[in-house]
Amino acid sequence: MKLLIFLFITTLFQHSSFAYTNELALRAGVTYARPYITANNSSNDELGAIGFNTHFGYKWDKWSVDLSSYFYWGSFDSLNFKARNETIQGNGGFRNVSFSPMLRYHLNQFEPIKGWNIFFGAGPVWSLESISLDTFTSTGNQFSTDQKITYETFGAIVAIGFEENLKLKEDHPFYVELSAGYKKSYEVSVVDKSDSTEIQLLSQEEKNGDLRDRFVAISFGILIF
Repeated sequence: MKLLIFLFITTLFQHSSFAYTNELALRAGVTYARPYITANNSSNDELGAIGFNTHFGYKWDKWSVDLSSYFYWGSFDSLNFKARNETIQGNGGFRNVSFSPMLRYHLNQFEPIKGWNIFFGAGPVWSLESISLDTFTSTGNQFSTDQKITYETFGAIVAIGFEENLKLKEDHPFYVELSAGYKKSYEVSVVDKSDSTEIQLLSQEEKNGDLRDRFVAISFGILIF
């Protein structure tokens, strides 16, 4: 019995030689996110959003540092925003572009699923979140459908994931990552979007916490190089 227990523990925690160590790496794939947005006057909506993710950084034996990015978009119903002294409420599209310098720890000695390693990650996150309104009502007359509202937000992100432990880096290991985070706005801008070749900033003001974004996301992808 003691021998069986010893063999089980040895197998469970046997060291796995990861496919790449002490190298730069780029990973990329697709993302499905569920942001829960709270906007002005506590209006809120939970969105379904799809997009892409990339991770470029350096991998040691057990640690890696990446510049991770997440881009996803979806639609919302009846959110309330405030910009240029106007209160604007309506439906439309939501886009998120996030960047995070993420530190990850890889449990190379532990394979919860044979052939797969587990990792944990965390880091700060900066985002630009764009709001394009299709239909809306406003307390003023400055805002129009040719404009969009953009929020600059800051927060934190945590992640847990699995990656294939393949023999060669050229075999392009597959990964899956579940992440969650929280962000809140510190600045809001109104941008003219009528001319796609030129970005015209119409206004910019501090809006601490006007937009709050709690999210969970699942990302899939492969090692590119």
